[in-house]
Amino acid sequence: MHKCAMTNPDSWRSLAEQFQAAQSNLGDSLRAGWQHNVDTLEDHWTLDGDRALQMRFEALAIRAAVLLPDKRSHNLRDAWLEALRRDGHGFKRGASSSTEDRTGNKTSDVFGEIDFLFQTSTDFCRRMESEALQAEYDAAQLKRTRELEHARKLAEIKRPETPAGATSGSPLLHQESAADSVTFTASEDYCSIVSGKTTYTLTKLAGQIVKVLHEAAMQNGRVVSGQEIRRKTHCGKIWDAFRRRDGRKFWERFVEKPNRDIFALRLPEQHSQRGKTRKQP
Repeated sequence: MHKCAMTNPDSWRSLAEQFQAAQSNLGDSLRAGWQHNVDTLEDHWTLDGDRALQMRFEALAIRAAVLLPDKRSHNLRDAWLEALRRDGHGFKRGASSSTEDRTGNKTSDVFGEIDFLFQTSTDFCRRMESEALQAEYDAAQLKRTRELEHARKLAEIKRPETPAGATSGSPLLHQESAADSVTFTASEDYCSIVSGKTTYTLTKLAGQIVKVLHEAAMQNGRVVSGQEIRRKTHCGKIWDAFRRRDGRKFWERFVEKPNRDIFALRLPEQHSQRGKTRKQP
């Protein structure tokens, strides 16, 4: 993950929209040429294209480079171009050349270029937005985990001692055991979800959405964009699928929105099963 992904995702989203608008209004024939001196390790960038394109790109590139924590140049325009080059998307490495002066000193240069600068910048900003959203969600999950751990430790400190004569079958011990074994179990179509002693019945469309969220959650807690959910399930407004049956209760208990049109599934810690329904004790 890029270090700059910790920036506010709204900033990256705004920049992506501005680069895309410039491409729509002015075209995308602008390209950047790169020259790297192997001996001095200096980089030199030039822009090739209409002057109006250059001015608009430079204004946006400088604004975007301000968000970069790791700037490879004091020139903000060049710092942005370096970020695009290091990212690799859209950059094409060219030929190398060596020259020798009258005194016999040799110098070597490597060349490269980036075409379609507005589109390349838009794609880079979109990727930074996604990584920033993921970083925000991971931070929130870490905070929640620490809070739960703190609450658990406090509960252990305040927990009364087991009364004399209590056995493993006593109500007190049975209650603690049940609390520790809360699960999230789904049927094959995800239309029936069991968590602890509660069963949630969902519509077929809601089940498809929960399946997408659950599969993402099992991949290191990954968030899912509304666009991806709509593409995979062919749904309209995501919330509308949860208006019937137990959808409202399920949504309030398990669905999180870390940001606009970004969704995640809030699962019981380390107790998630898929593809089958297990009877609860």
